[in-house]
Amino acid sequence: MINIEECREAGLPEVDFIEDKRNFRLVFWQDSFTQAKLLALGLNERQVLAMLFLKHNPWLDNPVYQDLTKASRRTASRDLLDLLERGLVDRVGERKVAKYRLARRTQ
Repeated sequence: MINIEECREAGLPEVDFIEDKRNFRLVFWQDSFTQAKLLALGLNERQVLAMLFLKHNPWLDNPVYQDLTKASRRTASRDLLDLLERGLVDRVGERKVAKYRLARRTQ
C-alpha cells in the first residue's frame, strides 16, 4: 500500500492517481526542478534559487525574492517576469500585492 505521507517524507514527488473506466494507474513524476535542470533551462543563479525555494514554499513575492537573492527591486521584478514569461511560475494578484507560485502545469 502506498502511503502518501511516507512519499513526502522521503522527498519523493506526490503521486497522481489516474483512473478511467477500466484502469487505475499511479504516476510518479520526475523532479524537473533540480539545480542542474534549472541551469540547463538558462535560468540565472537567482532564478534557480527562487525555483528551489518554491519547491518547498507555497509562494514568494518581490520582497521575499529580494531577501532570498540579495537582488535589487528592479532586478527581482525582471527575474520574476522572466520566470512568468517562461511559464515556470504563475502570478496571483497585481503589482505590489503580486505573489508567485509554481505554475500549475509544472507541478
